[in-house]
Amino acid sequence: MSRLLEVLRSNRSPLFVFFLAAVLRGLPEILSGPYPVGYDVLAGYIPAVEKFPDVSVLTLFGWVWAPLAIVILRAFSVFSDGNSYLLMKIFAPGLYGFFASSFYLMLARGLRWNPRISLMTGLIFLLQPAILRLGWDQFRLELGLSILFLLLTVTGGDLLRRGRRAPWAIAGLSVLVVLSQELVAVLLFAIAFWQIFAALRARNSTLSSYATLLPAVLLFALQVFARLVRFPSFSSHLSPIMTSNSPFFTNYLSGLPFGGGGYSLLILTVASLSLYTIVPVMPLALEGFSREKLFFPVLLWLAIAAYDVVAVPSFGLSYFWWWLLLLPIPLTVYAGKGLVKFGVLRKTNRFRIGVLFIALLSFLAMGYSTSAIGLGYPSAYAYMPGGLVESAVPFADIPYIQQAFYWSNQHLPWGSLILVPENFQGFAATDSRSDLRINVVPPSLSLEEALQLVHPKTAVYAIYTPLHLGNASIQKLAVFGNILVCDVTGSN
Repeated sequence: MSRLLEVLRSNRSPLFVFFLAAVLRGLPEILSGPYPVGYDVLAGYIPAVEKFPDVSVLTLFGWVWAPLAIVILRAFSVFSDGNSYLLMKIFAPGLYGFFASSFYLMLARGLRWNPRISLMTGLIFLLQPAILRLGWDQFRLELGLSILFLLLTVTGGDLLRRGRRAPWAIAGLSVLVVLSQELVAVLLFAIAFWQIFAALRARNSTLSSYATLLPAVLLFALQVFARLVRFPSFSSHLSPIMTSNSPFFTNYLSGLPFGGGGYSLLILTVASLSLYTIVPVMPLALEGFSREKLFFPVLLWLAIAAYDVVAVPSFGLSYFWWWLLLLPIPLTVYAGKGLVKFGVLRKTNRFRIGVLFIALLSFLAMGYSTSAIGLGYPSAYAYMPGGLVESAVPFADIPYIQQAFYWSNQHLPWGSLILVPENFQGFAATDSRSDLRINVVPPSLSLEEALQLVHPKTAVYAIYTPLHLGNASIQKLAVFGNILVCDVTGSN
């Protein structure tokens, strides 16, 4: 106990938080052998980095207007000697450490919390399954949130008053937030607009207070405009088989994956995800809740964006699952305030209860990180993996998928159309000939269902697993382990 107290009093706490988070996130990378973990890592980040500065892959994944993480990864790729797998296995733990330590710094240095409470809250933050899930493959989100935490550290949580003292730092960090990830930019603007509204009501603001955020607002407006207008980009041979009509609102009852299951499946998914995001910290968060100017607007926005689908499922804000998985951020801050009200610093027995809670959370985090404890519910598995030692595809299938694309490059006719499931799209981007046209099929569709949506004028092929064929009529051309290369022209 004395050593723990010494760490709590130490100025090295940010390094301690960084190291602990990096080790925890590094465990699945050690256990996964030569391949990185994370769905978007294989499916998105690796092809985006390898193809950069060609932005066609970034356009496919919708990342083209917020590419900061890709630019940083591309710069770091110099040190990995072109080994993208090694780059991701090193970068992911380091980024998670930066993510957790920036959260701690926001509490300890920005908001000037007690060092012990800051450290305990920081540990609760990095040990939660939902936060670990963000660190699994959401590099853009992690980077944007880390920069947002640093911005709040610099400003002490007051974007307007400190804007007069450090305008260039605030302008620069806010632009970097927008360049990192659009959803995080929305959280930044939720805080800013709430504080601007409060200042206007109190008649306690000047024009210069708002000017520091103007570059970020203009850049974000350009991102929104770009979503509505198709700008030219590098030609790409990859395209989704289905596209969303609106990037901002979604009819969850007509589209996939909830169209077949209806409203009951949607509600079950929301409820299942809520078990990860709310249950671990809700008791303490309720104890520490207050309507302050920093995290209350974040909590309010996330609650609306995550749960509006319950009331208006046919016109809900897009990506409700990501808004829901971001809820632990404000809840953890309120949980830290709850620790103070609970009296963990005043009473020895309550401090021990707090340490016990963190120990239990550590046990859960270790199990989840190593996949020793499975947390995936069937209705939430698409958004919350059962454990972190997983990737877009089974690790054993990776060499076979690559062999399937190499075979296709050598044997399929020029300009052929190939259907691939979404989790193969990263391999299609990096390992297929540029003349081959790749249609990416969402995971909720079988090959049989996907074939009903294409009407090609040329031969159609597919690189698939037998499990997801449905009743499609196929002619096997080559088999590599569990991966099939098929001629499906006759199914159209």
